[in-house]
Amino acid sequence: VFDGVPPGKYSLWANAPGHVGSESVTLDVYEEYSTAVLVRLKATGTLTGALLGLTPAGQLEHLVVRGVPLNAVSTASPTASVSVPSGFNLVVQSRPSAQTFQGAISPDGTYAITDIAPGDYRVSVGTNLYAEAPADEAGPEESDAQRTVSIPSGQTVRLDLPAPRLGRVFGVVSRAMPAGDDCQSEVLLFSKSGDAWVVRHRTAVDEGGMYAFELVAEGQYLLATSYGGGVGIAVAPLVQVGAGASVRQDLAGGHGGIAGQVVDCSTGKPVRLARIDASLFEIAGVSEDEGRRIAGSVSQALKGKNCAPTIETDEDGRFRVTQVPQGKYEVEASGETWLPSSRVVTEVGSDTPPDVTLCVKAGAMVAGRVTTPSGAFPDSISAQLFSPAREGLIKNAMVENGMVQLGPVEGGG
Repeated sequence: VFDGVPPGKYSLWANAPGHVGSESVTLDVYEEYSTAVLVRLKATGTLTGALLGLTPAGQLEHLVVRGVPLNAVSTASPTASVSVPSGFNLVVQSRPSAQTFQGAISPDGTYAITDIAPGDYRVSVGTNLYAEAPADEAGPEESDAQRTVSIPSGQTVRLDLPAPRLGRVFGVVSRAMPAGDDCQSEVLLFSKSGDAWVVRHRTAVDEGGMYAFELVAEGQYLLATSYGGGVGIAVAPLVQVGAGASVRQDLAGGHGGIAGQVVDCSTGKPVRLARIDASLFEIAGVSEDEGRRIAGSVSQALKGKNCAPTIETDEDGRFRVTQVPQGKYEVEASGETWLPSSRVVTEVGSDTPPDVTLCVKAGAMVAGRVTTPSGAFPDSISAQLFSPAREGLIKNAMVENGMVQLGPVEGGG
């Protein structure tokens, strides 16, 4: 009961322990009238069960039961535009909602997961061994033994699941970066999701150059090694892991480098402090387009790693990229006031680095002052540069102390 509510339009919702929060209800409150509202809550359910079949010793502590909603009931979030009258406090509490759930398996092979929103779920058994991988890239590897289950409101459902037969992928990485170094080599394990390759697990290479992924679900995977935070990336052919199988895949290490010079397209003079980027272009055993997708996935997986310094040209415009595995690469140069060069394809296959020349053009810069009615500049103000010829946004920059600089860009309107 809310007493003394001023007339107006309100949103009302409810939640309670062990229940899914209600839908948001909009109501009008009139002067000298009482308004009655019925709010319906759904009790959460519980899923219990056990693993069927033999599970090797030591695996249970690393296994989890994971559920993904199919058409589970979702609830509306409280509106953020509710006006709170004087004397009233608005308190929004967290509540269970239709989402992925996960629970551990006990030493006796049983499990019990509570507080699940009613709905239909796809349930499988996976591993939590590689929780150190970024949350948006990795998760428990699902086995092929999946089950669909319906969780009714307020009820307990039992679902016994077949014990997964998990495999192992291991091998040796040649010329790995030293173990213990902040930039030591690591191996990434990808599986395919739609058209993209997604990182599932990642592990460091030990002092002997060995790596191993334990408890890997049956399926097809791709392995990649990164060196020095991504200066060099090697991708191995696809690996097929059978149920309970142990697969060895040795990986090539850094074989050489890429060297060259960056010059001004107009004058032929060396360009100092240009940035160099070498990205994977082609991978043995896959198509060129697939190779680009894999390279993009590897780059995304290594996002945020700052082990390797930015590779820049010296006084004579010379550069050298080291620890590069065998393969074909696209090399590109850019700079603070220089437009990106055309990409040059080069092949690394020995300790003698191929020599490439990259040509850059000076770009135009747009700079100016931004004013506001109050004279203040919040941190969130940015400026955008659009090109009608290119039909869209081409540059974006934050305003700092009222000044902004956009570029480099090609000349034009």
